[in-house]
Amino acid sequence: MADRRIDKASERVSLYDASPSAYANEYYRGMDVDSYPVQTRIGRDREELAYYERRAPERIVELAEAEAHLSQVEDEVLLKVLAMRPTTGRVPWPRRLRPFESERRTTELAWAREDERLKARHARQIAALEAESERADEAFRASITKLVDSMAATIARMPKAKQETVRAAIGGQLARLSSGEIGAFEFLATITG
Repeated sequence: MADRRIDKASERVSLYDASPSAYANEYYRGMDVDSYPVQTRIGRDREELAYYERRAPERIVELAEAEAHLSQVEDEVLLKVLAMRPTTGRVPWPRRLRPFESERRTTELAWAREDERLKARHARQIAALEAESERADEAFRASITKLVDSMAATIARMPKAKQETVRAAIGGQLARLSSGEIGAFEFLATITG
């Protein structure tokens, strides 16, 4: 992160040194070169660069010390790991992964089984719906047959002249039903009403 900050600060200072007005226009549009924000920012950038330049030798020493310490810690860890005895309480090293093709076949088989299960379930649902629909159709046909028988008995008890009028009215409604002008429920409503 410090390296990025150094690069940014160096870039800004270089731009300011090359052309103060270009720097002001780039970072503080509409501000004069001598304005407070421009002078403050460039001053801070220069201070930051000076700080990092002063710290560079110390950072190199600190980095070398950190690398030496890291190497020492790695050696200590390796010694402890090698000295460890296997126990039942310790989690074993994970086994090798199965080959991709084997994993793929297993997954595809699982998907195929799930697909078959869903198809069978769907077929059962469709069969249940069809059976329910068939029962409803049979009940509807039975009620229509009962209604027609009841109407036929009622018409048979009527005088001959009225029988002809009722039959003509029913025939007209049947013609409208056949042409699609009315639906089955409208037909039933008109002939029973």
